[in-house]
Amino acid sequence: MNHILSQEDGKNRFLKVFMELSKAFALSVPHEKAREVRDDVGFFQVVRAQIIKYTPTSGRASEETDSAIRQIVSQAISSKGVVDIFDTLGLDKPEVSPLLSDKFLNGLRAMKQRNLALELLHKLINDELKVRIRKNLVQSKIFSSMLEQSIRKYQNRTIEAAYVIGELIGLAKEMREANRRGEQLNLTEDELSFYDALEVNDSAVKVLGDETLRQIAIDLVDIIRNNITIDWTVKESVRAKMRAAIKRLLRKYGYPPDKQEKATETVLEQAELLAKDSAREVILERVFATVTHQKTVSDRIKERESSNVELKSSFRYDIRLKQPNPKVLEKIIAKTIAAFMNAEGGTLFIGVDDEGNALGLRNDYRTLKKQNSDGLEIELRQSLEKYTKNKISNENLIKFHAIQENEICEVIISPSSKPVVIYDEGGKQQEFYVRVGNSSKPYNWDEFYEYCKRRFNHE
Repeated sequence: MNHILSQEDGKNRFLKVFMELSKAFALSVPHEKAREVRDDVGFFQVVRAQIIKYTPTSGRASEETDSAIRQIVSQAISSKGVVDIFDTLGLDKPEVSPLLSDKFLNGLRAMKQRNLALELLHKLINDELKVRIRKNLVQSKIFSSMLEQSIRKYQNRTIEAAYVIGELIGLAKEMREANRRGEQLNLTEDELSFYDALEVNDSAVKVLGDETLRQIAIDLVDIIRNNITIDWTVKESVRAKMRAAIKRLLRKYGYPPDKQEKATETVLEQAELLAKDSAREVILERVFATVTHQKTVSDRIKERESSNVELKSSFRYDIRLKQPNPKVLEKIIAKTIAAFMNAEGGTLFIGVDDEGNALGLRNDYRTLKKQNSDGLEIELRQSLEKYTKNKISNENLIKFHAIQENEICEVIISPSSKPVVIYDEGGKQQEFYVRVGNSSKPYNWDEFYEYCKRRFNHE
């Protein structure tokens, strides 16, 4: 193997010639001359298998070719045991990861078969990068570039195999140390990936300090996990919300303004990697939460109103006047939802009084054409579209729960990526509200512009 790999384009030339040998052998069997060389063909088959297994390939080998070779050789030869390249080369098999053991790396450095050692090390690092690229975008790009540069220099014959082996062993150790950084910073694997996405080696970013950058990374993981859905990567509305949330977080911690756009895009790319591993887990958690949600809802409404929870007795029926009053009450509901969307999002419960008692929606249902929860949801979404002149109703989740035989409505409100304004009945006068504490605070236009600069990054 070392001899083959030391030749110019030796690997590809050997594989091509072996394929031709296999075809010729298949055509010659069961001729006596073919039987005489079957052990030689078997030997080259083992060599081929080891080259394919222990050296990197630029693409997937043809399944048809592999199948043909297996069929051809199996007709004429029998295996006399499994050849293990680690045993053959006198190397200890690495335990969990070959990149974690100094002993193993030193064994590679000491090998006499330099070209084979290089190819084996190239494959091991390449395999490690395939795992890493699913977890840490920035690290995988940096290390992939370093690996490519070293291999290119070797292929161009500008440096010797021994020198490249030294470079690759150094790269393997750097990758190992990169894994340990998470332990040193007390970050999980996911948190470390977002920490790296923040361009922590940039001098303008470094001034924030490790502790601030560490906290940003932890908060980013929470933001991403809270916004993950199965199809979020193709839903621009969800991506926009996530982008806005990331930018708000970066501004909150004083991240350099001129670096925010690039960091946001890198974080979103990293989020896509996290989503592939986490979406199923998160969705299962939410399904489980839905099953046990009744107790959670009961507890939450008893906790009264807060910065992220609002309680409303009704949607259309005025309990104080004891009659329907949709024009007034529907606008109040729209203001509340808009205020949450202009802030950090929250939850609105309808059919619950200020003391956290479930009053139910029977009186509201009586004001509708379709007197049930479906009718109320339709009317609520239409009302939101009317008062906001926007389809923001589609961005909010509406659910219904039965508590002590009283049905209540829960509106789960996501933060908006752009300002949400409330219009009057004529569609001319505009009002802007923001959730502050446990109330919806109206902003005048000077306050509106200043707030939008901070919250939505608008000029």
